[in-house]
Amino acid sequence: APRLRGPDALRPVQLAELDAAVAEMLPLLRVAATGLSGWICLSRDFDEAGVVQREEALQQVIYELCGVLASLEGLRPLLICG
Repeated sequence: APRLRGPDALRPVQLAELDAAVAEMLPLLRVAATGLSGWICLSRDFDEAGVVQREEALQQVIYELCGVLASLEGLRPLLICG
């Protein structure tokens, strides 16, 4: 038997739960992204040893946040189909 993929693999109840979970997480994600980026920028300004710049912390956080955004964008078709 072929395996179901994408929206066909989820039942309507699962799609509704996913939609609610994403909606609940978005405000927290915005606050976390803003706070974390601000903290890294402030740390970079006061970093006398150069650790923050050497570890490229801000670039790493931006990379990770882009991954989260890409994941959320991947969920959009599932939520629209439900």
